[in-house]
Amino acid sequence: MCGIAGIIDFSSRALKPETVLDMAKTIRHRGPDGEGVVFFDADSNDSLFNTLDLDRHSFPVRATTAALAHLRLSIIDLSERGAQPMSDARKRLWVTFNGEIYNYIELRATLEGIGYRFLSDTDTEVILHAYTEWGVSCLDRLNGMFAFAVWDAKKRNIFCARDRLGIKPFYYSYENRRFIFASEEKALLPAFDASPSANMASIFDYLNFSYIPSSATMFAGITRLEPGSYILVSDKEFVIRKYWDPVFDPEQPGLSFNQRKDELESLIDDAIRLQIRSDVPIGAHLSGGIDSSTVCCYAAKHLSELFTFTARFGEGGFYDESSYARFISRHIGSISHEITPSGMKLNELLPKIIHHLDEPVEAASVFGKYHVAEIVSQSVKVVLGGQGGDELFGGYDWYLKNMFTACFYGARKPNHYNSRLAFIIDMIKRESPKRLAKSLWKNAGNRSVKDIFCNNWARFPDNLLSGLVNPEIQPHMKELSKERFIDTFDSLSEKRQADRMFKFDTQHYLQALLTSEDRLSMAFSIESRVPLLDHRIAELAGKIGYEMKTTPGSSKHLLREAVRNTVPGKILDRTDKRGFPTPIGAWLRDPDMRLMENFVYSDNAFAKHYFDLGKIRKIEKQRTFLSTDSSERLWRIMTVCVWGEVFGVV
Repeated sequence: MCGIAGIIDFSSRALKPETVLDMAKTIRHRGPDGEGVVFFDADSNDSLFNTLDLDRHSFPVRATTAALAHLRLSIIDLSERGAQPMSDARKRLWVTFNGEIYNYIELRATLEGIGYRFLSDTDTEVILHAYTEWGVSCLDRLNGMFAFAVWDAKKRNIFCARDRLGIKPFYYSYENRRFIFASEEKALLPAFDASPSANMASIFDYLNFSYIPSSATMFAGITRLEPGSYILVSDKEFVIRKYWDPVFDPEQPGLSFNQRKDELESLIDDAIRLQIRSDVPIGAHLSGGIDSSTVCCYAAKHLSELFTFTARFGEGGFYDESSYARFISRHIGSISHEITPSGMKLNELLPKIIHHLDEPVEAASVFGKYHVAEIVSQSVKVVLGGQGGDELFGGYDWYLKNMFTACFYGARKPNHYNSRLAFIIDMIKRESPKRLAKSLWKNAGNRSVKDIFCNNWARFPDNLLSGLVNPEIQPHMKELSKERFIDTFDSLSEKRQADRMFKFDTQHYLQALLTSEDRLSMAFSIESRVPLLDHRIAELAGKIGYEMKTTPGSSKHLLREAVRNTVPGKILDRTDKRGFPTPIGAWLRDPDMRLMENFVYSDNAFAKHYFDLGKIRKIEKQRTFLSTDSSERLWRIMTVCVWGEVFGVV
């Protein structure tokens, strides 16, 4: 895991070397073990200048129109032979690479059999030779998390790719034939001529959903490369194509439940076997839930020593699941670390956290994750996490509630009457009547799964959100995101609405979780790996209908049963998993913390420009915002305002 950046100007305008160096310095935290920048001659395309120290250099005399930068976090082959940007023996192809190719040993053996010689033991060199041998189709052979750029100095084109599930980030800007890319959005800002400006549609997306369900970012002019995609840029073309896409289309007829269960268990074990490959010690996040416990229990089977890391909040009760984490730690014999973040530090740390995130994503749980990353960095450089289990195997309660509501209102086809009735009866038998009644009440007036799904995500009624922004911003409210949310949902090719929900969350909500995981781990120079997002597991999940994945009384039913021989029943049979909740409501009400006063009502130019602070203060004083939904609304307003101030957005 590293940081990458670069500029390719196809208009023949000479680059300012300082710009590329400033871009690289912005993400130095991603790679403290080494750094390098290579410039290329504007006429001959030869590598003109290479520095391994961004602070001590002399710039090239001749003009340069292309440059690649790399910040290294050494995980595989810790020697200097792994330095990047790395070239092939001919000095024609150059790569800057972030991530890990888990099957690099197997690919290397294949390439050596063809006749390629290797000068290092890195997975980086495997990418170079694989691209030389197979071109774009090399992506089909890579099992890993990756974002990389390969510059062909002879053809003067650049090939950039991102892994299938979007675990590793890649951002770019292409304007006036100048292509700029980097691992983080803020690394592109030094290349812009003006102060960053806001993408209003993305701001409304975040306020409503806590993430942006598109390739846009909150910075105007900066785009994220979608998962499973590649870019090819030359003097004559700019092409973006998908090479992989998750497909949730259950096989008819498919294999039996027991066959799928055994297949899934085998893949989980193999994915973790591959992902513990490292030349440095490995740790794992451990919340005590099914996903993190699965990763820890399987990793412990293959490792003689495993460090585990857990967070709890001092408010206790609902905000403390550490007893389950301690149980798993004892069960596998891990070296356990536990932390209790204090909300009183939020005033100090929130601007720093938003700076690392680049834009607010997800919920207040990022505060706890930041603290966990800090204690991880004191013990290991590689940490395993459980992301992906919920999206692929039905772990979120909204799947059940949405299907229950849709069945109740008759959203399913009439010829499915019996199965619809059975689903309703099972839910009433096994679930809390209060929860079911709340689901029905919340979705009253909605009759389709897509409307219910959108309604469950959206936290701001349209009239409330439009009433909180300043009059000059209100014309932008035509950009309100609910319509675009539903349009995106409708554009999915999956035949069944339930499968579209899985697809939507995998393509969009999961990206927010992976963004926060990447940024917060890299803030402390940690490589975070997510074995449950091995693409083979995702492909298997797409073949399995939701009837196997989840039952009215059991989310992630298939996953629970697949790992039952390795993960204790005490964890698998839990019905109270909470998803790392953070007591943000209590903190917002705490008069000593003064969060809204400090971050919104004080001297915040962005907040004053975009929001009607008087209306926000009035509503807050009326305590309209004190429900779970409402505290999330305040959190989102607050973090957007911090983002605008931190990055000087206009």
